Amino acid sequence: LFRSSTQAFDLCDWQPKDLSVGDHVGVLVREGRASVLLNDREVASVKDRTLHHRPLFPVVDLMGATVSLSLLPGVVPPDPVVIAQASMKQPQDAPSVARRASRRTMARWSSLHHSKQVEVSENGLAIAHRDRAGSVLYGVVFGDAPLQRSAAGAYFQVKVKATRRGHDDGLTLGVTTTLPFAEQVAAFETAEVVPHSWSIGFDGQFLTNDGSMRPISWSPAELIKSDRAGLFVGSGGDLRVIVNGQCVVSVLTSIPEKGDLYAFVDLLGN
Repeated sequence: LFRSSTQAFDLCDWQPKDLSVGDHVGVLVREGRASVLLNDREVASVKDRTLHHRPLFPVVDLMGATVSLSLLPGVVPPDPVVIAQASMKQPQDAPSVARRASRRTMARWSSLHHSKQVEVSENGLAIAHRDRAGSVLYGVVFGDAPLQRSAAGAYFQVKVKATRRGHDDGLTLGVTTTLPFAEQVAAFETAEVVPHSWSIGFDGQFLTNDGSMRPISWSPAELIKSDRAGLFVGSGGDLRVIVNGQCVVSVLTSIPEKGDLYAFVDLLGN
């Protein structure tokens, strides 16, 4: 924490280098106290008499790990009770507020982690090929955070918005234990090059994390507009594709029962 009035730094518990895409960060000034709020949790604060009764102008510094941001116009501060409850002191062995707040789960597609052949919509929910002519038949996109894992497993689902015909391949769904650097992902062409991953689809095949392909009884090339396709990772390592509420294929895998799993898709073929 830097005070320009004294040109001095103070230590605080918050580490902004841990911010993730989609986090909401705000500064709330109330009664001579400035608080940093991360997803409505207070992660740092300071009292200073210079904060009383004078105009205040916001300033940001795109420093270190933060590449870009967007202003959220018209937002109102969260209720003090909400802040107090969210920021309540945890047991000594629990992670800090800032650490817990940064452990988000997937809410959209990443605007940074995708192949150069595809584009992500502004709200992060839709993806499409940049080449509308249809000469490019691949493109990988990752989720913006790990999937939520419950006792039963993890799951994500997509809705097909457009298709084409004449190809043997189709939508490929997968998970990986490691989110690659954005610079690496830009060069990815298909799901086959994603490290530490398991993916299913292609031309009716399942790709294991050791790089071997196994045939399956389902072909994603037959998906049509408005179909809903999901990938379920069971707690026992079983991987299932769910299409319009029905399990169309199930395979056993070596996916770890614990740890982060990042979703990805490959806009392959049709």
